[in-house]
This record gives sequence, C-alpha cells and structure tokens, in this order.
Amino acid sequence: MKYVLDSCVAVKWFLAEPDSPKAIEVLDDFDQKVHQLLVPDIFPVEVAHAITKTKRRGLITPREGT
Repeated sequence: MKYVLDSCVAVKWFLAEPDSPKAIEVLDDFDQKVHQLLVPDIFPVEVAHAITKTKRRGLITPREGT
C-alpha cells in the first residue's frame, strides 16, 4: 500500500514522542516492503522546522537537533 508520509511521523522516528511506537511500526513496515512511502517536495523543510521548534522549546539540545 502507498502512504504519503507526513513530517510529524518521521520526527517521531528520532524523538521520543507520544505515538513514536506507531511511527516506528510504519518505518518497519516500509523496511519489510509492506508499504511504499511517498513524501512531498516540502518534506525536508517541514522536518527541519519541527526539529527547530523542538530545540527552541528546550526539549532537545542543539547537539541532538543537529
């Protein structure tokens, strides 16, 4: 099955957030070729923005954000 991946799901792969286990399950399914993941062109910018917001809130250190 094809899914369009939202940046908030991808961020949950690296940051411990609610529903991170579900996001990791999506990644595992992708690795096992159960699903095909599609991303919009703006995806990298959205992920960078989410990480920047997390750093500004003090939830991760600047080093972790990098």
